[in-house]
Amino acid sequence: MIELGIDMPPELRFMAATWPRETLAEIRSVLDLIGARLESEVASRTPAGATAALRGSIAGSVSATASEGLVLRVGTPLEYGAPVEFGRAPGRMPPVAPLVLWADRKLGLSRDEAESVGFSIALKIARQGTEGARMFRDAFEANEEWARARLAEIPAGVLRRIGV
Repeated sequence: MIELGIDMPPELRFMAATWPRETLAEIRSVLDLIGARLESEVASRTPAGATAALRGSIAGSVSATASEGLVLRVGTPLEYGAPVEFGRAPGRMPPVAPLVLWADRKLGLSRDEAESVGFSIALKIARQGTEGARMFRDAFEANEEWARARLAEIPAGVLRRIGV
């Protein structure tokens, strides 16, 4: 998951105190813009798997919290998102059923062959682990400079909103 909040510099704090509605609207607008780009960038870097469900689950949202103000989060609700992002250390065997589904859909195998391949892959993962795709990290790193530039434009956007 990517989580992005902004530290408000003094000029933006002044604007928030003076024009709270316009400042909040501008911050939300910029975070929505950044979120849309990060969603797309993460999804394009996400392995498709058997169903592309993980890729399709990548979503961003801006929410207000009492302690943090506005926060942009881009992530996935799917439990296997973290192992895909970070990889998996050797050890326990992963669930076999998703690997059987993958073998069936991607390789076009019979049910018995898909079960055999899925079990073999699960054994290999248990022995060797997997490398993470790092789609969230890489998407953020590729867009960090662009996102910071958009955040730096917030005061000018507030001034446009108030007609200055």
